[in-house]
Formats: sequence, C-alpha cells, structure tokens
Amino acid sequence: MLVVHEAFRRAYSRMPGLVLAVTPGDTARAAVVADHVQMIEEFLHLHHKGEDVLLWPKLAARATHDPLPALELSPPRPGWPTG
Repeated sequence: MLVVHEAFRRAYSRMPGLVLAVTPGDTARAAVVADHVQMIEEFLHLHHKGEDVLLWPKLAARATHDPLPALELSPPRPGWPTG
C-alpha cells in the first residue's frame, strides 16, 4: 500500500508542472494533460473505494477502541467504530 500512496503523491506533485508546461493555445497537449489528470483522479477514487470495501472493514473488526483523533480528519469509513 505504501508504494501506491507514494505513486499518488508523486503524480499529484507533478501535476502543476504538467499544466504550467502547456504552451498557451496548444489544445492538443492540454487535452493529453487533462486526460492524464482525469485518469489519476479516477484511479484514486477506485483506490479509495477498494480501501472502503476491502481494508477498512477488516481494520474495524480488529479495533478495540475508537480511531485516533487524526483519523477523524479523514472521510468516514464504513464499519469503523464511532465514539
């Protein structure tokens, strides 16, 4: 999982440079960059959906206490204990 998260961090950190590197008026390159950004967004959504279905229920089943306060900043996860 760490490899996937690092790949997302790297992809998102490169996005501003990809967008800024498009020459004004270069609609073909802008379309390529937009498609790339959209693909990463869709992949991230699928990744989180997979975590919600496969990972969080297993963690919730093992939980003996409420999640750490830092987790409250994250979106709610199905099946996780709530105070």
